[in-house]
Order: sequence, then structure tokens, then C-alpha cells
Amino acid sequence: MIILKRIALAVIMVAIVAMFGLFAWNFYQRYTASDQPPPVIYERSDRPSRA
Repeated sequence: MIILKRIALAVIMVAIVAMFGLFAWNFYQRYTASDQPPPVIYERSDRPSRA
């Protein structure tokens, strides 16, 4: 049972480190690009969608 707890803890730790790593990589890619990042387009919520 102790081994299962250690394996579960290791899997959770790897998942957290992977998410943090992907966030850092995305942040690095976005802010080291030579051009501006793409603008954020906000959808109006006071009208129905066109779909």
C-alpha cells in the first residue's frame, strides 16, 4: 500500500511539474517573439452567436 501511495504521489508531482513547465515554455515563447503577440478578441455577449 505504501508503494501505491508513493507511485500516486510521483504521478501527481510529475503532472504538476509538467503543467508548470508548459506554462513557462508558453510564456517564454510568447514574450521572446520578435513580433507582437496576437490580440485578444473579445466576443460580445449581448447578442446571439452567428452559429
